[in-house]
Amino acid sequence: QASPWPAFEGSAEMEVSTLSKIGAASNYQRARISAMLALSDDSAVDVTELCSLRVSDRSVAFSGDDGRTLVRSSFSSAAAASVTAIWAPFVASKHISFSAEPLTILGIELSTDLEQAGTFSSELNANAQLRVSLLMSDGTVLPDAQNLGFVVISDLLTFGSSDPAALTVGT
Repeated sequence: QASPWPAFEGSAEMEVSTLSKIGAASNYQRARISAMLALSDDSAVDVTELCSLRVSDRSVAFSGDDGRTLVRSSFSSAAAASVTAIWAPFVASKHISFSAEPLTILGIELSTDLEQAGTFSSELNANAQLRVSLLMSDGTVLPDAQNLGFVVISDLLTFGSSDPAALTVGT
């Protein structure tokens, strides 16, 4: 099973079969790999931690704290890869394709610690980090996109203020 990564509300129920470029950036979406063992009573057990995970293309790899996040190198020319989970004697594979057709941004949600009732308010000269959540055209979400190491916000968005005397935006 492959689900969107990073996780967001509803992502565990989504099945990923294609990872696409993120907007105008050169990076691709990522997926979280899980191996589920189907039992005779139609229930399932997550056996990912017991499995050996392999991928068919060397330009596609696993990363993350637990090694379950599928990543395609931006230098890769791979159009697809097979992910295999092995837990002897069980073997399961999943085909993941890569699309150079970029996803578009359908929605942007901005927030800060200074936000109160939908407005940004604070004392004079206060600083706050802007949090950016992006809704992509395939229905996936990139929560806190500015903190994801594989998303370069400046490749996707530009920020400014309609009233620089009241609010300035820096990098």
